[in-house]
This record gives sequence, C-alpha cells and structure tokens, in this order.
Amino acid sequence: MTAAFVDTGAWAALVMPDDTYHRQATAFFRALGRTQLKTSNYVLSETYTLLRARSGHHTAVQFHRMLGDSIKVGLLEVIWITETIDAAAWELFERVDGVGLSFCDCTTAVLARERGVDFIFGFDGGFRALGLDLRPAP
Repeated sequence: MTAAFVDTGAWAALVMPDDTYHRQATAFFRALGRTQLKTSNYVLSETYTLLRARSGHHTAVQFHRMLGDSIKVGLLEVIWITETIDAAAWELFERVDGVGLSFCDCTTAVLARERGVDFIFGFDGGFRALGLDLRPAP
C-alpha cells in the first residue's frame, strides 16, 4: 500500500477554502484512494496553531475532531516525535541552512525516510531540496 506523510501546508489547504492551494489539495486528496496517511504530533501542533490564527479557534477544534475520527477508523496514523527523532531532526536542521525548512519540517523529513513513506503531501519545496518526493507539485 502506498503511504503519504501529510504536512502542515496540505492540512491547511484542505481545511481553508481561501488557501492558495485549496483546490489543488482537495483534488489531490480525492485522488489518493487507499493511500495510508501519516502525520506527526509536531505537524498537527503547527496546523492547529495556523488554523486558529487564520480561521479561528472553532476551525482548529473541528479539524482536531475530524482527525480523531480518521484515526479511529484507521485512515490516519499520528507518529509521535521521540527524543531520537528530535535529535536526528536537529542534526538535519543544522546542515540545511538556506533550504527554508522549519524544525518541524526537519522532523517530517526524518520520519519520511525512517518510515518509508512514498511521498510527502504538501507544498513546501524545501523537501525536494532534500531529495524527497513532494506531491502535488506546487
């Protein structure tokens, strides 16, 4: 089964109709079919904060509830950042100056490699600079 790691930009684009990538993200999401979705608690933290800032507290809370339902039925796996992942992400963060990746993005890159995901669903081109497959093309 194909596995995709969902990044903050994809979650935000799916939830917020006024997001630049909303149409592209929605069409891509619908075409994913039986793809196993994965994300991390760091990505979700970043997403809740972004949704609250751009769309309000209610939107962030509704998003959290929707994710809970997706987890319960096996459509989504949330991976928790461990000390080991954190340390590997920090090493990557120190090396990739100029790529434009946040620390959270570095944890995503580490997880994508360690968990063997096929691609990252998102819009942050910095992932491509690390040799990761980013879809859809921004």
